[in-house]
Amino acid sequence: MRSIMTIGAVLACACSALAHATTPPAPLFSPSTTAIDPGFRSTLLSEAAMRTGESDMLEVSPQQMPIDWDAARADLAAQAGDPMEPVARPVPVRPVNATREQLDAVSLPILLPDRDAVDFDGATARLFGRQGFYTASIEGDDVVIEVFGTRQRVSAPSDPRIADQLADARDGEGFIITPGEGSWDVAFNRYGAAYSVTVECGDPGAARCANADYAREVARGLLIAGGQPGGN
Repeated sequence: MRSIMTIGAVLACACSALAHATTPPAPLFSPSTTAIDPGFRSTLLSEAAMRTGESDMLEVSPQQMPIDWDAARADLAAQAGDPMEPVARPVPVRPVNATREQLDAVSLPILLPDRDAVDFDGATARLFGRQGFYTASIEGDDVVIEVFGTRQRVSAPSDPRIADQLADARDGEGFIITPGEGSWDVAFNRYGAAYSVTVECGDPGAARCANADYAREVARGLLIAGGQPGGN
């Protein structure tokens, strides 16, 4: 039940100038069952531009974008908190098919949902990563949560109208939120990379997909779970 994103959500990744490289390197570890694929997003970007007559405004030039690792490390330290303070710490959903070494081979911060924000028992992730992007899938309680992150660059649109439209589409938290058929997509930029969270419900009328609140809370609760500098 793949939701089709509007041009605003698709171009959210382009707004940070990030998308799928033409010829990606070999996988670092086994693919998960997730259906999110950078090639899918690149295809949607091209098709959306053609439908709206804006194809001449998009100059595709894939390259690795620099990551603000200082900001990522500061957030990771805040996430870990003070070990002398006896308070509960946020914990990301655990990827079951990847070792720490494999997670750290991805050259952007890997963001995964907070277990409390996911809000169902026994939540685990299956994660598929390459050097410049990753996808993760969490399934349970008749809902699928997919997280996508990439540091692959696509040149910014030459027409300033597109950048203005994207800026207008972002809410106060920097999210572009797009509804689908029984799903919600939350796209945003962080650390110089582009990320999105997609929530899809088996029952389109399910409470988690009745509005954007659950998808927004999952996006707000993303935690750093891996990634190391590389290619900057």
